[in-house]
Amino acid sequence: DSKFDYVIIDEPQLLSNKQIEYLSTIKYNKRVALSGTLKDTTIKKLKSKLGLEVKYKYGINEAIKDKLVKDYKIYIHIDELSKNNSIQYKKYGNIVTTSESEAYKHYTKSIEYFDKKYQESGEIKYNMGLKKYINLRTNLLYNSRSLRDLARSLISLYKEDKALIYTLRRDIADLLSSSSYHTGNKSKDILNEFKEAKNGHLSVVNCVQAGVTIKHLDRVIFHTYESNTELFYQKLGRSLLYERCSS
Repeated sequence: DSKFDYVIIDEPQLLSNKQIEYLSTIKYNKRVALSGTLKDTTIKKLKSKLGLEVKYKYGINEAIKDKLVKDYKIYIHIDELSKNNSIQYKKYGNIVTTSESEAYKHYTKSIEYFDKKYQESGEIKYNMGLKKYINLRTNLLYNSRSLRDLARSLISLYKEDKALIYTLRRDIADLLSSSSYHTGNKSKDILNEFKEAKNGHLSVVNCVQAGVTIKHLDRVIFHTYESNTELFYQKLGRSLLYERCSS
């Protein structure tokens, strides 16, 4: 039954539905939320669920001008799925060996088929098929050997830089760098050594996307494209507040 003078919410875009429900029960005189990244959908959700509105904005260009964060550039490296790398996948119930590019084409055709059927009938089974093949195609892209080889070439190119490498799978994190940090290898020694080091590489799986300070970082390499803009800028932000950053 306490009423707080101030309630401060850090990173409101990361709130779960349960946390939002709990926050709505807290009594307060004033309340403020702090975030570096907000999508339009998140803004609408926070307004409808908690009554939070954007009152003050401080843009990245202003922060760069005020020398609070370093300037940076984003480079997108285009990759094509290989016609040579063979993979196994299920095609109409049968295990088939084919190239990554052919598997991608099959998944895309299946997505188009189930999407059309679902739009026509609205039947749940077609929606389930649509989601299944979207997930299969996404997994193919994220786990592609072609993409892994491209990431390795970039890592090799920037071997003299201090680089933080993001990926979505623990086994790939272990392959991309001799030092990795994830739920299966969450050694504080590894993280602390990298935080204070002048150079070297560390591959991570979402473990340091918010709230971890790493000094002297030169570069952030994304093995996989981050479709969630809020998470992307959280991760990229690991490179902006540090003592040295070249990109």
